[in-house]
Amino acid sequence: MMCQTTNHITPTFSWTSGPVVTDDPVWVSSAVWSSVSLSDEGQYTCTAQFADKGTLVSTPATLHVRAITTAPVDQMAVSGHSAALTCSAHGTGLVSITWLHSSGTELQVDPANSAVDLTSTLSLTDMTQDTEYRCRATFQSPALVLDSELTLVYVYEITEVSDDVTVVSGQTTTLSCVAEGTPTFFWTDVQSGNQITANVDNTQAGSSTLTLPTLTSDIDVACHVTYAAAPGVTLGGSLTSDTVSVTVNDITTHPANKTVVIGYDTTLECEGRNSPNITWYKDNTLISSTSPLTLQSVEMSDQTSYYCRLTWPQGSLTSDKVRVTVLDILVHPMSGIAVDGGATSASCSAALHPAVTFRWYKDNVLLDPSSGDDWYTITSSSDA
Repeated sequence: MMCQTTNHITPTFSWTSGPVVTDDPVWVSSAVWSSVSLSDEGQYTCTAQFADKGTLVSTPATLHVRAITTAPVDQMAVSGHSAALTCSAHGTGLVSITWLHSSGTELQVDPANSAVDLTSTLSLTDMTQDTEYRCRATFQSPALVLDSELTLVYVYEITEVSDDVTVVSGQTTTLSCVAEGTPTFFWTDVQSGNQITANVDNTQAGSSTLTLPTLTSDIDVACHVTYAAAPGVTLGGSLTSDTVSVTVNDITTHPANKTVVIGYDTTLECEGRNSPNITWYKDNTLISSTSPLTLQSVEMSDQTSYYCRLTWPQGSLTSDKVRVTVLDILVHPMSGIAVDGGATSASCSAALHPAVTFRWYKDNVLLDPSSGDDWYTITSSSDA
């Protein structure tokens, strides 16, 4: 602002506020602000004091300040959630506040409607990537455009979660989940929806681990992160990871005890999930790498214990031991001579476990279906 007198008598100038610079000629004074702020807005008067001549006071002059009074600040948004940026402007001739993408694309225009103050909010939804924005205040009479600095909306995401994993029954596995920032973590059983609280470690900021010990069945789990809302920083929100499937390989068919008559074949079955390599052992000695195991024309030497071993890339399991019992006749009935009217008997015994029922035949005809003993008495010559 400048103040000038018409008298060539040198006056002493003063201002209601602001620095004063007196130029040549000495009857001109200027009030100068090196950096105008909103607080400088107002009316100013200049006073000229003439020695022994009196004082002159100027009419008030108004300093109008145009400014972006509240610039948007960097925000944190949760992926898939919302963010909000605020911008305020002040000044005469304010036309509008416009929001711009960093590429220059206009996103939103809010008119001032003849007001000297305007606040605009840009609401952003479904944020998926980091993006920069700025606000622009437009004035007229005279024309002026003020731009804020670029503001970054940084999007928080789950950056890492364990892949699906396969283990052998009885083994332990540890899963991990990593997210940006410092959210709160928790894990859930996907099938039941229940939160898993045991063996969870959240002591490391920005990450969480879940240890699943001594697994015996499949389980699907998910990692959840929650960001608390902080005014002017983030609106908060929650994220859920993809499902992590833990597959437990186990023996699905154990071999069973078998009883077989000597000379016949018998088969032992053993199966497991996801096509394991199966080997067979007889009295702890490897006898076969083929399953099922078929014992052909069994002999008494085959009567012993057997088990199978299943092997996956993650480890091995051994089945229960089973026993093969071989049945054989130890004593065959012998020919005999009896006196007519007298009696004689025949006997038969076998290696039997469990015990079996005996049946006696004459010329291939069943004699007594009610008898199951290992001996038979002949009481008539007609039975000869």
